[in-house]
This record gives sequence, structure tokens and C-alpha cells, in this order.
Amino acid sequence: MSLYKEAKQEQEAPSKFKITMTLDGSKLSEYEKRILEDKARHMVMPGFRKGEAPIELVAKQLGEKNIKEEAAKELAAQALAEYILENQIKVVGSPNIILGDLESTADINLEAHITTLPDIKVKDSYKEAIAKINAKPLEEVKVSDEEVENVIKHLRREKARILTLEAIQQGKADAKQMPDFNSIPEDKLPELDEKDFKELAGAENFEDFKAKLKENIKNEKEFAIKDKRRAEIAEELLKHVEVDLPEEIVDMELARSKAQMEQDLQMMGLSLDAYLAQIQKKKEDFEKEMREAARKRAILQLALDKIAETEGLRVDPAEIEKEVEHILSHKPQANKDDVRAFVDAQKSNEMVFDFLSKIK
Repeated sequence: MSLYKEAKQEQEAPSKFKITMTLDGSKLSEYEKRILEDKARHMVMPGFRKGEAPIELVAKQLGEKNIKEEAAKELAAQALAEYILENQIKVVGSPNIILGDLESTADINLEAHITTLPDIKVKDSYKEAIAKINAKPLEEVKVSDEEVENVIKHLRREKARILTLEAIQQGKADAKQMPDFNSIPEDKLPELDEKDFKELAGAENFEDFKAKLKENIKNEKEFAIKDKRRAEIAEELLKHVEVDLPEEIVDMELARSKAQMEQDLQMMGLSLDAYLAQIQKKKEDFEKEMREAARKRAILQLALDKIAETEGLRVDPAEIEKEVEHILSHKPQANKDDVRAFVDAQKSNEMVFDFLSKIK
């Protein structure tokens, strides 16, 4: 049975809606009882063990009005969720719910303001424009022996750093005399051995190691070229999109990118202020650039989703679940629904970009 009796939806602005509902007040007592029982299980009162105080005393301690308000909020949230699910509304962020007077009537009036995913138009002209990009030949990938040798030198310097740190930990070296590893002459660097070949590249000997390094460098270059072409396609695609983007979507993307950046800076041992000093940029200019980049990413994602829908591009659910299980096996603490959403979006985007790269 529905949690609400009637509902009406009105558009207030692009992607902005007001929903007015009448909640079934007869359901409220069920929610009050559930909330009261839950709080009683966790409450400690003088003279009683935790969770053993009589319900009547718990209700008096908390106040019937407070319990009723909390129950009404929970009922309202679930009723609104029911309506959103029934009408397949794609809500962005958290709805702003306003409850009516809880004393005046058995039923409860509710007003909710929601933001939805905007309608987006991807003009057909995008295919012709992207075909011109795809017609340009990709840069030929070459790897020189010098590049391979430079990587080997870097690995030898890294080995010197690791050996020095191990010696300091074992008390065989003084931390105050830590050298500048970039300035150590090449003939003083430790050589890589068979153990290094196997651990770094799964190679059996030096020649095999060099061959695998060369292949890895080649793959990295090819990935960089592919990534550059993908960025060019994305920039062109944005020119063929029409959308009235709610600021809430920009806010969400900006918050996500800020959180990722803070995590990256923390791993490097840098504060945001120190990072801005390094790149010689004012905070307000940096914030403005981040917001504009977030806006572009949000529009691009909507465009990719629209193309996937229009072209019937769907990722195999079994493929998604396989990847989800793989990630959870390495990060068991992660939320499965969040991981699934991430994998779904990632694989869908990959499929769309693959489609775009083949437009002729």
C-alpha cells in the first residue's frame, strides 16, 4: 500500500521541480513505534541496563513531539522515494523536504523541491566533425635504445634509494648523510640483477628485461596518443551539445574532484597552499578553473550517456559484475553499489569512446 494518498508535480525552472504530496497519516504510528523501539535498544537510563528501560520512560525522556517529528521525516523521505521510483525521476542530490503542520490533521502535507538530470541534445553534426578528427593519422610510435637506457638508469637510482633506506633502518647508515640520488655518477649506481628483472618485468635475463621495457614504453606512448585523441574528440563533442546544466550537478562534480585532489596532495605530502605556491597560482583563480573543468566534465558525461542511449550501447551486466567482484576482492571495505555504479559508468564511457573513435 502506498505511503501517500495524492501527489502533484510542477516545474519551477529547467530541471527544477516542486512535488506536493499528502502523506497517509495512518502510517505515522508505525514509524513512531519503530523509531522508539530502535532508540530504546541503544538508550542508557539510570537504574536500567542499556536497552532495558521501559518504552514509556524512553518516550517521556525523548519527548513525544520529537519522536513524531522524526517519524514524519522518515515517512516523508520514504514516500518521496516511492514517488520518485514510480515515476522514474532521475534526481540529482538530496531533495529539500518541507513538512506541513503535524498537529492540525491526521494526514501530513509535504512539499519537496528537487533537481533532476537535465534534458540534453547532442546535435547530429557531431558525427561529421568527429569523423574529420578520426581521418587524421595517429602519430607513429617509436622507442629508441636511448629511452630504454634512461629508464634503466632511473630504476638503478631508485634501487640505490631503496638500498640506502634499508641500510638506515638496519642502523648501517646515517640518515643525516642521505645523498642526492639524482647526482650520483652512473658508474656508482647499483646494477640490476636477475631478482630485479623478474620483479620489475617478469623477465628471465637482461636482454629479456630490455625487450619488455621497450614494449612497456611503447604501450605507454600508444596510450598517451590514444588519450590525446580521445581528449580532442571530447572537446569537439562539447561543441555540439545543448544543455541547461543545474549548478547542483557542477557542485557535485567539483566536490568529487576536490576530494580526489586533496587525497593526491596528501599522498605527496603537500597542502593545497603549498601546491598553489609551486604552480604559482592564486586560490581564487584555481577555484574558478576547477569549477569550469567540473562543468565541462559534467556536460561531457551527460553527452556520453545520451549517445549510449541513442546508439543502444549497453555494457554486459555479467562483465560489470565480474569487474565489481575483482575490485571488492582487493577493497572489501568498499560499498558494492558504489563500486558497481563506478564500473558501469567507466565501461559505458569506454564503449562510447570506442564507438566515437570508429566514426568515419
